[in-house]
Amino acid sequence: MNLKSKVLLIVCNMILQVHCARQIPVSSNQIIPVENEAVTESERIVSELLIRKKIPGLAVVVTKKDSVIWKAGYGYANVRKAEYIDPDKSLFRVASISKPISAVGLMKMYEDGIIDINASVYKYVPDFPRKKYDFTIKQLAAHTAGIRTYRGNEFLNRKYMTIKDGLSFFDKDTLMYQPGKGYLYNSNDWNLVAVAMENASTLDFEYYMKNEIFKPLGLTHIIADKSENLEDKVVFYTKRGRRGRFKIASKVNNYYKLASGGYLASASDIAKFGNDVLYNRILQPKSKKVMLTRQEVNDEPTYYGLGWEVSLDKRHRHYYGHFGNGVGGYGYFYVYPEEEMVFVFLTNITNPGINDAIDEIMDIMILGNTTEENPTK
Repeated sequence: MNLKSKVLLIVCNMILQVHCARQIPVSSNQIIPVENEAVTESERIVSELLIRKKIPGLAVVVTKKDSVIWKAGYGYANVRKAEYIDPDKSLFRVASISKPISAVGLMKMYEDGIIDINASVYKYVPDFPRKKYDFTIKQLAAHTAGIRTYRGNEFLNRKYMTIKDGLSFFDKDTLMYQPGKGYLYNSNDWNLVAVAMENASTLDFEYYMKNEIFKPLGLTHIIADKSENLEDKVVFYTKRGRRGRFKIASKVNNYYKLASGGYLASASDIAKFGNDVLYNRILQPKSKKVMLTRQEVNDEPTYYGLGWEVSLDKRHRHYYGHFGNGVGGYGYFYVYPEEEMVFVFLTNITNPGINDAIDEIMDIMILGNTTEENPTK
């Protein structure tokens, strides 16, 4: 077999793998535009991830100007049963993508006068053990309050705990630094924010988010990770051995950290949520600006707002969003406001190491779906 034939065979096999792995539900909003060159190029990268067994499955939704330009499921929600992924329905652990979701809830309460983000946390959680320094709700939301991150195997908690119960992991610890003088990304901050929201509103956090955020936006596939028997929930995997075989992930109970990393969601609902924020359907522009203003510590940017990453990519394009890394789930959720594009990639495995591939795909999609002469302005 000559070199040309070998190359042709490899390409054909890659295309076949993609089309075998892909699910195309029969519905009017399932859009996979194979004529789009950027999508075709991106699918080659996804195919390589599947062939190399980097991921068991992947849900993708990309929108441009509030319209879907790529939506598909690749690989399997359940490897053993060969169950395909539906980007509209399949529920993934979105891990820390929960933070920007919760941040919208916080800012909605702020708009409605229910909570003052500039107030001391002790105004809303008076029984939280006193520390050397006071700190505000806003500092918690921005990870500048001095609260520590996980220790040991805390993130592998299997016991059911309420959100308030979860404070027991860190409530007796001293602050890592004087509030406002440092930055330390962690989930404990948002667990405490959620308790403050509950006390300020006298409503259960889960109830408030469901009825005041998700229902008005028509988001039916963003729900708390607390039921083992959800019909659309994917199987969660980790890697095992040198060959990297997929293994069922350890069981964990994430309900206590619902606000910071405990939601399940479909790719389509996360993408819609991103567009709802982008086009001001849930928050007023003023409070949205507060939420998405990059914070500074000692005159240095943290590249984080309130519950949102706020930064520049390698081509100096502005974006906001979040990545998520949890047991059996990894995700990317990014909004490019100038390009009016939203990207969501959700996979059902712990820490797959696919960041470079996703960055490449986003770059391809932006460059392939822009009409500006200088898309890197």
